[in-house]
Amino acid sequence: MSRRTSGLSLVELLAAMALLGTLGTLLVQLMRNSFDLYHAGERSGQHLASASTVLGLLEDDLANIHTGAGGRFVVSATRVGGGPQSMIRLVRALPQGESEHPVLRSAGARPAPVPTPESQPTDGSARGLPEIGKPEAAWTGGDPGTGAREQLAPPAGLMEVCWALTQEDVDPPGVLTLWRGVRTPALAQGGFFGDDAPAGADAAWVRRNLSPVVTGVLLLRVYAGDSVPSIEDEAALLDAPPNASGRETWDSTRALLPPEQFALARGPASLADERDDVFPRRLGITLTIGTPGRPEARLVRPLRPGERELVVDEPGRLPRLGDRDRLVSVGGEWCEVDDVVAGGARVARGRRRSEVGEHAPGTAVNVGKTYRLTVRPPTGRADYTETTR
Repeated sequence: MSRRTSGLSLVELLAAMALLGTLGTLLVQLMRNSFDLYHAGERSGQHLASASTVLGLLEDDLANIHTGAGGRFVVSATRVGGGPQSMIRLVRALPQGESEHPVLRSAGARPAPVPTPESQPTDGSARGLPEIGKPEAAWTGGDPGTGAREQLAPPAGLMEVCWALTQEDVDPPGVLTLWRGVRTPALAQGGFFGDDAPAGADAAWVRRNLSPVVTGVLLLRVYAGDSVPSIEDEAALLDAPPNASGRETWDSTRALLPPEQFALARGPASLADERDDVFPRRLGITLTIGTPGRPEARLVRPLRPGERELVVDEPGRLPRLGDRDRLVSVGGEWCEVDDVVAGGARVARGRRRSEVGEHAPGTAVNVGKTYRLTVRPPTGRADYTETTR
């Protein structure tokens, strides 16, 4: 009579090892997916926090643009971090009141003077205004004349604001820092509309005059006009030749930007005639935020001009074909995912008017998150011509 020895046979041992290996693989994949979801949620929270800060400040500035005498609103397209970005300069009403705002307290506020019949000369010379602070009858409109406009809109109640982007050495190409600065009184010497203020984003000037708001910005574009483009129209605008639509630049004075940048420009003489100033009826903002120092993926194979296959270490973090926004920034060059391939994606190169370049292994691939906002300024003023005066 035979007896069976206790223990596992070789077949049973191999089967158990195979089962344990399968369970281990599934557990590792589950943990990896959990970590990916955690990091994706963390990135999304960081993106939302940064976008909320930027869009909140921008909306407040743009909703309080001063459209009266001494008003300024200039949007210029400048090339930063591999592609076009928007630089914004404007004159706005001071936030809060004189008793609360420290800048206004230090600058002082002057009540707007009001004209009276006695203050209007009869010899055809420039009309004057009464002494500031006198409680004469309220001013009911009309142009008081060149000499009195500065008194009518005293600069102590306004401030200049400037927004600009820079590419800092500590950040990878295409990951930008957004700056904002304020000056009061408005239009004073050395301000954001002085002779030394650049039309483009001169990095040294920006660092000297503005303060950093947030880093990790991949794109900031402002569109001005009667209507704001839809998402589909915006994609075409971002790829179109510079200012082909006339919406990416704006100069309310018609004197600070040249005609090749702004179609309604009239030359330096227009700066002295504030009656022909023009302001957009709507403003659209497109902001793409990335994660500084923590890109979604990195290249594992070089991407050369003419090549379309993007091979990365984390292909699961690239946009999917069903996503509405399939753009990624590779070393500052924007690419659009057209198809999924092993280890990455097939892409269209040079999107958003970025330059097609050569990118080495290890180059950061930033996906980011795009946010959009529409703002209606206090008033829109169409093209002012001699026939409408």
